[in-house]
Amino acid sequence: MAVTGGLIDLSDYDPGVYLLGADGSPALVHLYEEGDYKLSDVVEFYELGELLEEDGAPGLELDEKEILQLAKAVAKFGEDHPPEFNAMCTAIVESVEGNEDAPYSFYSNF
Repeated sequence: MAVTGGLIDLSDYDPGVYLLGADGSPALVHLYEEGDYKLSDVVEFYELGELLEEDGAPGLELDEKEILQLAKAVAKFGEDHPPEFNAMCTAIVESVEGNEDAPYSFYSNF
């Protein structure tokens, strides 16, 4: 289990971005592709989401509207950012298609 006493621990997982399920289990969304990018860049580059302040792995919360805005931002401004960052954003958007459990909590361990 990745959540222990409120601490998000992804140290035993492959480097990447994980969507935290309602039961506290992480689902891999994006494998880290090397390069200079991080989950918090979504907030910095596109001003979308809210950084999560829990101890442990860095986190980002996005609601349904922000997910749609993220998809549009990557399509419109993707050329301005590294391809691996765009791949991460696209994977985040695709990971919640058909999922109605917004807001979504994503965590990374790279």
